[in-house]
Amino acid sequence: SINDITSALVVNGYSRGLEQEADAIALELLQRVGYNPWALKHVLEEMDRQWDPRGPGFARTHPSPQDRIGSIQPLLAGRPEVKVTAARADRFARAVGD
Repeated sequence: SINDITSALVVNGYSRGLEQEADAIALELLQRVGYNPWALKHVLEEMDRQWDPRGPGFARTHPSPQDRIGSIQPLLAGRPEVKVTAARADRFARAVGD
């Protein structure tokens, strides 16, 4: 069932390779739709500031933010930081209820 699959992912997490692949795809998607691919690095840096490897669930089943930053750093090389327009930032803020 969906609940079994979701529970297995939360408890067991993804393999390091799958997590790296997901991050690489995220960079491509961000750039393709006009968002700043460097934003993923910024989010991971914020996660790292709050990271507790002894914490529940996610922290024990996923690579550390520092490991993920190390994996995406070569993929970001040569990619410019994209300036997000005010209209796009406003639309995002409305979508997330800010």
